[in-house]
Amino acid sequence: MRQKPIDKIKYEFRVIQDTREQTPWRFEKGIIQTIPAGDYSIGFQIPERFLTYEHIIAVERKSGVSELYSATGTERERFENELVKLSKLQYKYIICEFTMVDLLNDAPPGKLDPKAVFGSIHAWMIKYDVPFIFAGTRQNARASALKLFEMFFKHKILGAK
Repeated sequence: MRQKPIDKIKYEFRVIQDTREQTPWRFEKGIIQTIPAGDYSIGFQIPERFLTYEHIIAVERKSGVSELYSATGTERERFENELVKLSKLQYKYIICEFTMVDLLNDAPPGKLDPKAVFGSIHAWMIKYDVPFIFAGTRQNARASALKLFEMFFKHKILGAK
């Protein structure tokens, strides 16, 4: 039986979902395992083993405005610890399932001023070098994560120009 040359093998990545993810996005052939930072990363199978890239790329998902307000207020220390972990990765993203307008207009009742949350997000982007993507909807957020993973795999793993 002849083996295919390595350059003729079609490689496909798989999305890795962290075991702690509460309301996960679904991906075809997704894998669930603990990852050190973020909620999602990627890997792919080679003949000998499954290679993972959670030490290089990760996506942290924020499902709602109230979750980001909590991350700015009562959960700030925990969230900043997560940002520290993400900051060590070369490619890291916070993808929100809502818009910046939603963030400013749909503040949950409480003591946090939307302008303070807005300021914290921008400070975090600079301090931790972690971009926030306000995708608008759950579907757009999932699609954004998938596209980032596709482009990482294509350009950084497979070496496309």
